[in-house]
Amino acid sequence: MDLLQKTDLEEIKKSYHQFFENNLAITLLIDPQNGRIVDANRAACDFYGYSTDELCHKFIYDINTLHNNEINQGMLRAINRKLNIFHFKHRLSSGEIRDVDVYSSPVFIQDQAFLYSIVFDVTDWKRTEAALRDNEESFRTIVSVMAEGIVVQNRKGTIIRANPAAEQILGLTEEKMKGRTSMDPSWRAIHENGSPFHGEDHPSMVTLRTGLPCRNVTMGLYKPEGDLTWIRINSEPLFRPDADKPYAAVTTFSDITEQRNVQNKLKTTERQLKGIFNSLDLVFWSMDPHSNKILQISPACEKIYGYPPEAFIENPRLWFDCIHPDDIHNGEKANNNVLGGSPVYTENRIIRRDGEVRWIRVHIIPLFDDDGRVTLLNGLIMDITDKKQTEEELRLAKEKAEEASRAKSDFLAMMSHEIRTPMNGILGMNDLMLDTALTREQNEYAEAIQESAEVLLNVINDILDYSKVEAGKMELEKIDFDLHTTIRSVIKVFTNKAKDKGLVLSLSISPEADKLLQGDPTRLRQVLFNLVGNAIKFTKSGKVSLTVTVKSKDKDRINIYFEVTDTGIGIEKELLGYLFSPFSQADNSTSRKFGGTGLGLAISKKLVELMGGEIGVTSEIGKGSTFWFTVSFLTSQSSPAENTFSTDGISSHKNSRSLWQTGRPLLLVEDHETNQKLAVALLNKLGLQVDVAKNGMEAIHAVTEKSYALILMDCQMPELDGFETTQIIRDWEFAQHQHIPIIAMTAMAMQGDREKCIRAGMDDYISKPIMIEQLVSVLDRWLPKQKKKEKQAFAEKPSSSSLDVAFFDQDSSIIDMSVLREIADLTDDQSHTLLPSLVETYEVESKKLMKSLSDAVRRSDPEAIEKAAHALKSGSASLGALHFAKLCGQLESYGRNKRVDNLEPLFLHMEKMYREVITILRQFNDIHRRNY
Repeated sequence: MDLLQKTDLEEIKKSYHQFFENNLAITLLIDPQNGRIVDANRAACDFYGYSTDELCHKFIYDINTLHNNEINQGMLRAINRKLNIFHFKHRLSSGEIRDVDVYSSPVFIQDQAFLYSIVFDVTDWKRTEAALRDNEESFRTIVSVMAEGIVVQNRKGTIIRANPAAEQILGLTEEKMKGRTSMDPSWRAIHENGSPFHGEDHPSMVTLRTGLPCRNVTMGLYKPEGDLTWIRINSEPLFRPDADKPYAAVTTFSDITEQRNVQNKLKTTERQLKGIFNSLDLVFWSMDPHSNKILQISPACEKIYGYPPEAFIENPRLWFDCIHPDDIHNGEKANNNVLGGSPVYTENRIIRRDGEVRWIRVHIIPLFDDDGRVTLLNGLIMDITDKKQTEEELRLAKEKAEEASRAKSDFLAMMSHEIRTPMNGILGMNDLMLDTALTREQNEYAEAIQESAEVLLNVINDILDYSKVEAGKMELEKIDFDLHTTIRSVIKVFTNKAKDKGLVLSLSISPEADKLLQGDPTRLRQVLFNLVGNAIKFTKSGKVSLTVTVKSKDKDRINIYFEVTDTGIGIEKELLGYLFSPFSQADNSTSRKFGGTGLGLAISKKLVELMGGEIGVTSEIGKGSTFWFTVSFLTSQSSPAENTFSTDGISSHKNSRSLWQTGRPLLLVEDHETNQKLAVALLNKLGLQVDVAKNGMEAIHAVTEKSYALILMDCQMPELDGFETTQIIRDWEFAQHQHIPIIAMTAMAMQGDREKCIRAGMDDYISKPIMIEQLVSVLDRWLPKQKKKEKQAFAEKPSSSSLDVAFFDQDSSIIDMSVLREIADLTDDQSHTLLPSLVETYEVESKKLMKSLSDAVRRSDPEAIEKAAHALKSGSASLGALHFAKLCGQLESYGRNKRVDNLEPLFLHMEKMYREVITILRQFNDIHRRNY
């Protein structure tokens, strides 16, 4: 059925529905073949006393009192137009019999004849003429309210009646139409092709002449004002009883002007779409999934497949025959999915008729019937070969770029590590030179060397950090930390520098900012160091302020806003966009005047973004700058008591309850006796049981014989170092399907050492000298915490440092008193103060090591120098002799690098400082003897 036919059907249904809904007369639609009541209006339901559904399930024989044969004869006469007015007696649902006049006329719906019957109850009309007039008026009303135009013409074709709809459609009143015939040329009627529509061809005239209905005739009619109206006409004859010729014709017609306009637009659109359909390089197709018949396909298939449309219509399997053998599974899967009712969107290769392989994208949409069954498949095919080639080229280019970037990052990392070793030697030797008697000019030169070397070392560190971030190798920690302590540590570092420049350095932290957070405090500190350091560097006078506020906060997360403001030189607006690019500064003169790598802000930006935040700047020349950034942290779920560690609040009694729930001892792997005693005392103070292994071989034996909660591993030991020992333990663990956390202990304290330990298979890193707060922080990350209900407060014990506060408060460049102060509170296994024993042990060990080192320097034995210097460095750092340990580290580096010429001056300087270290440590023992 075409669009026009569908529209006609809809119009007929609409008109028929309106007629039934508005008709006041009893109206039935009857199938004359079996007498079934097909439809009934509200008036009929009310009259017969049935619902619409009940009435439409009955036959005319159920309500007509006549014999079935008589009823059938009446319907036959009505169909043949021999008689269309009948007098019957009809039975109501109540059983009452009523006299009715029935006007029956054949109507055709989709070429099937039905009897359109209007039933008049004439029970009372037979007794009164008034009732008849009422029924006649009702009939007139029915005609008047019909949406279709109705014109009644007599035998001569003269119009004798017209309803309001006819007046509206034809543009004439009923009075003006009366007396005119269809033969009147003033109607100005035309056929669809534009030719004149002669009066004798008018449907009503044909019906009157032949006595037959004339249906679905399309006519164009010019209204009096000149507008062309298109109408569709149906004409039915009216017969008197026993008459062979109609005495009148009833003509109904509807305005189809708008319908034709829409139809013409649709045809135009159809032509346009067909043109597009045929011109695009896309294959549109439709298929019947049941017969696998191609219903339509666009000509572009020949361009993509090399086959004309006819080839696919003749052989629907050609689709699958063209699929590349490696992709045939995708094709079968797509076919199964779409037949199952799912749209398909896929890509696969095809082999053209000429053998060329092409990539296509296929999109198939299934259409369904009312029962949900797939009745039609519509598809679209696009050639994406060029796109695929471009994607492949981009992928290869991306891989090359990433490979180049990795190579660059690896090169930078390698070079920075290689350069850092001699740079530390330069710094160390220059430190020694500054401690000697120099002339004023020599001292200025040495200080210039020191400053330049430190700047160069910062450049190396910046390059390493940036290359790690750029290569995606920078990993953030997620540990509990004190925000306020972290921020204040930054301010503390720059306090003296700001004071030297006459600047006011201020800090403001919002009380809303939680102290205990989870994140990476080291990287946060690095960003603040960069921003505060730059602010002080570029500010001649005035102030630098760090403000910390809360931007947003919820139950689990807090978003913090950091702002560093200065009154420095300011930055030009056009340069602000380049500040966070690598190797960029406000201008070239800035680098020469103030120094710097141009990497600090780029690294800061990368770190802030890694932490999920953003960074920015506002500035005005001559007035200063404001650098800001935001970072989102998780709020710590631990209570302050769980996160804050106080050395004064922990009892040194060896039976103290541990902060952690281990159930197993820890293993300490350390070859230096002084370090052994110190580490064991620290761990015992924390309530932990410790076993000691003096070298790597003992550690391996211990691990295979006993279960440990954690291993503290010295990195540099004789025979088997910590890195090799760790690798052997890891290999053994792999076979045992277990993993023991291994924490590296090293006195190297170089940037990049932590990464080296991680690469070796260790889990974390702690530098010597080991401070108790640092140790607790590391253990917190790797040992399960004690359940709250099992925790108990550690009993406070008076600090041993009270024995001589003045001694610990003295400013010494030889010993770091904070290290001694922390050791002073430790006890040994017999609950004796540990520090005197440690000092005695150190003095005995160090004396032997200094003798071994002296002999090795005299013999220029690099291996012996490295071994003795490392052992001496490790023990010295543990007792706070950091400057001396630094000299040991330099000598160790020289031994490792086989640079053993002219080491006597350095060793003589070491001997001098060693004597000073021993003197201060002996002073402590004297103080201890006076107090105990």
